[in-house]
Amino acid sequence: MSDNLSFADLLLRLRVGDQRSATDFVRRLDPSVQNSIRHLLVEMRLHRLIDPSDISQIVFANFFARVTVGQFEFTSEEQLVGLLTTMARNQVYDEARKLQAQRRDFRRQDDDAMDAALDSVQDRQMTPSKIVALDELVTQIRSRLPDETRVLAQLRGAGFDWPEIAEQVGGSPEALRKKLTRALNRVLKELDLGEVETV
Repeated sequence: MSDNLSFADLLLRLRVGDQRSATDFVRRLDPSVQNSIRHLLVEMRLHRLIDPSDISQIVFANFFARVTVGQFEFTSEEQLVGLLTTMARNQVYDEARKLQAQRRDFRRQDDDAMDAALDSVQDRQMTPSKIVALDELVTQIRSRLPDETRVLAQLRGAGFDWPEIAEQVGGSPEALRKKLTRALNRVLKELDLGEVETV
């Protein structure tokens, strides 16, 4: 990750919403995430219909929404890259299902027209404006959470485990975990960002 931060420190900063760490994180990992997306899109013959940067942006937004509520526990950067790659693959599959549901035959697109459209696309890497948009999306996700679940998300994101959170706010750890998971899933579904299994 960053030369000045340990992996654990970076995760902690991401969980508390540190913008500079998030920006460094995206700039460092986005090229490899987009590369894996690009390979999968070519393999699935979707590369003319789906922009890798669109998938990447959804993946990072989903990741930040989930990491800030403490869903993920990583011991290495390799685990983290593996997770992002898996999330990207799942998002590509979701997009393919949407295209099929729209009954579009993506194998019969006019090659010349699609090549011209692709040539007109500028830089697909995460630009500063895309990173700002991603940060705004994460802020929007947090703001859409009801107040009581936003508190749970903040505590979980700060590194508290569920028994500690239950001591602070009352209730059972399992009931609180399910409450936050349901609320986060509602928001992510509203924003078409998928769902989380557990937080």
